[in-house]
Amino acid sequence: MDEETKYLLQTWGVPELIKTFEEPGKNNSGIAILLLLPYFLSVPPAIKKQGKQTWKPSRSEVRDAFITQVPTEADILRTLEARKNKYKGLGRSFQPLIVIVGQTLEEANRFHVIVDDTIYNFTSAIGAVDGAFKIFHATGACYPEEATDLWLLIQVAFYKIRTKYDRLSQSIKHLLTDLGQPFE
Repeated sequence: MDEETKYLLQTWGVPELIKTFEEPGKNNSGIAILLLLPYFLSVPPAIKKQGKQTWKPSRSEVRDAFITQVPTEADILRTLEARKNKYKGLGRSFQPLIVIVGQTLEEANRFHVIVDDTIYNFTSAIGAVDGAFKIFHATGACYPEEATDLWLLIQVAFYKIRTKYDRLSQSIKHLLTDLGQPFE
């Protein structure tokens, strides 16, 4: 990783993710890669809230809409309630959510996808992303608005699925081009 990229990632508040790539023998780079994905895409434009107000999600809100990390299992319910209240205030419905449990990435050992009040357990972060993706498509649920670009990237780049409803942003198109994948 070059110094400029390292500097940018540190200023975005993800130094723990950078460390995971520098520590030989650690088996957490898959989690780190997933948590870094939101930083490769543009932050979505302002989203309309109830009424005429708008909301511009931050990068951390995009990341948390994709994967939320909590220190312990006991924190899951509190985090879910906060998320549900936030979405209710925004006039949105709660969507499937990936939760990683562990004080740090090195200690992350439980991976869940939560749909309404049902918790599905997975053995890895990649498995949880796969499960959440399949739940979105099997139930016809929409991707969370603040993480739509991220889920569309996964859909197009990894699952090779395109629908007539997909609207690929410029940042997704650029990333797909960089990955050597056609997007039209």
